[in-house]
Amino acid sequence: MVFGDSLTYSIEHGPGWGFNNQFLTDELVANGYSASISSWIGATTRDLPAVAPQVPAPGADIMVIALGSNDMRVNATTGTTAVPLAEALGHITTAIDEVGASCNVLVTVAETEPWGLDTSAPTYNETLRNLPNVIIADWAPLVAANPDFVVGTDGVHLTPAGSDAYRALFHVAIDSCLSVP
Repeated sequence: MVFGDSLTYSIEHGPGWGFNNQFLTDELVANGYSASISSWIGATTRDLPAVAPQVPAPGADIMVIALGSNDMRVNATTGTTAVPLAEALGHITTAIDEVGASCNVLVTVAETEPWGLDTSAPTYNETLRNLPNVIIADWAPLVAANPDFVVGTDGVHLTPAGSDAYRALFHVAIDSCLSVP
């Protein structure tokens, strides 16, 4: 089970976001996983309470939460994030508890300037990294080392090279769940 925003949506549906494409799902199924991707443009952790309880019994073995860029976007006028950090964390931990997956993967967000993520994302990412019993798919340092992975105008959305790297990050994190006891 994967929950994500426009970044996940783009690696699932491909260039031009063709709704009928299911690239990530198809790749995961080809690698032996059952897969369900729930992603949409503009998604935040506030969407988790509506979708996490909908995971049918017996639940997911692996859950990936790739949210936070929209949450941590800083309003230039107020200087506040779209979703307060404590609230975002609460939605994530509640989803982890509700879904009951044996392996939980959390994806960090880019720490780039245009959306103010250079100021808000480091704390968000560090909070994710400090949660117990999760696997971190650490997108932030990959973007820092490869700024060409994201569109310069917003520092968040993926370039073609970024799409390939983001998809590969998912595969590595999901495959690492196989080694979790």
